[in-house]
Amino acid sequence: IRMYISPSGNVGVGHNAPDEVLDVKGNFTLRDATGNLAHGMSVFGDDDQYAIFNQEASGDGGLRITTLSDSTVASSAFQVNAVATTVSNDGNNAVIRLRAAKKNGTTETSVDTNEDVLSINNTGTELIVVKGNGYMGMGTSSPSSMLHLKSGVSYQPHILLENSTSSAGDPGITFADSVENYAYRLGADDSGNGLVITYKAGIDPQ
Repeated sequence: IRMYISPSGNVGVGHNAPDEVLDVKGNFTLRDATGNLAHGMSVFGDDDQYAIFNQEASGDGGLRITTLSDSTVASSAFQVNAVATTVSNDGNNAVIRLRAAKKNGTTETSVDTNEDVLSINNTGTELIVVKGNGYMGMGTSSPSSMLHLKSGVSYQPHILLENSTSSAGDPGITFADSVENYAYRLGADDSGNGLVITYKAGIDPQ
């Protein structure tokens, strides 16, 4: 079966029982219609292909999206634009939301605390990982705290706090209890030439 249109109007490509408006069995690709694309990356696809959708592992499912560009100016090879009418502030209905889970019988369950929820890498070299417990590692795949930075380079890891507007207050780090009854603040003095520790009770640690 190459293409099938059901009585309800659903279109099946590669099979004759489409469950959705468009139901594709197999991989598919998007090609340039202008005739100008010629990226030359033949290891991925033809010169006029700019997006390829296929299984992450053949026969095991998952989705891999490969996008190809030959722009001679700085531009994104993959971009997501999301425009919402109403946005929540509780984390449940953000404009862009990534949701992770793993198989549990016929349904799903949460990713374990030591398992990877998100990974960002540069051609195979892992840069950032987020675990099931929310711990994030930069330079390490096994973060042991909410934020774990690791580097084998001299004078790294390094955190820079920079305030580009001198009148907006001095940069610093605030340590507070869960209800913000008291806070310690580590930051620069008013002149920006020294390091000070301040304590205030009953404040909102901003």
